[in-house]
Amino acid sequence: SSDNPKTESGDAYLNLLNKISEVPPDYRNKFKGFSQCSIAVLSELTGLAEHSAARAKERQFSEPGIWSGNSEELEVFRSFLKEQGITSQKGGRFLTLSFGFDKVDRMQEIRSKHRSGEQVRFCVALGDAPNDVAMLRAADIGIIIPNPSHNGIEELAAERHGKIMRASRPGPQGWNEAVLYVLDKANKGE
Repeated sequence: SSDNPKTESGDAYLNLLNKISEVPPDYRNKFKGFSQCSIAVLSELTGLAEHSAARAKERQFSEPGIWSGNSEELEVFRSFLKEQGITSQKGGRFLTLSFGFDKVDRMQEIRSKHRSGEQVRFCVALGDAPNDVAMLRAADIGIIIPNPSHNGIEELAAERHGKIMRASRPGPQGWNEAVLYVLDKANKGE
């Protein structure tokens, strides 16, 4: 309807959810995506405050979720998804489904959309799981956030050169600490 026009990203997300729903129920039912969670449940799963969990539900291109089946069932689930053009990436706690775009693609898209002259001086990426490594490497500054719920990210060569650093605290506290540190250095022209 004209009262609620769909955006290109909204169409992509609805298309993704429709394709996921076509997976046979025996496998589809073992994946609980963010779209299926209430804000309260998502807050509990992610550790986010409810207002942040509500924002996390506002998806455009991907559907993170929890996989409850075994590894063999996951391979079958992934094969059904692959037939639909959907890729899946395992992060720290979540399995994220999308139409082949990864975090680096999205970061570069955002970067180019917001670049005008010299206004965008650098791009900072933060991550806490192995599926974030490519994004951390592609950013001007990568920040690894500790995550006690899994093994996290092994030491990366770029850490020795200062291009990638580690926050000392996990979760939102580590994110806040790292971003304030980067902003402080940028304000000082370092």
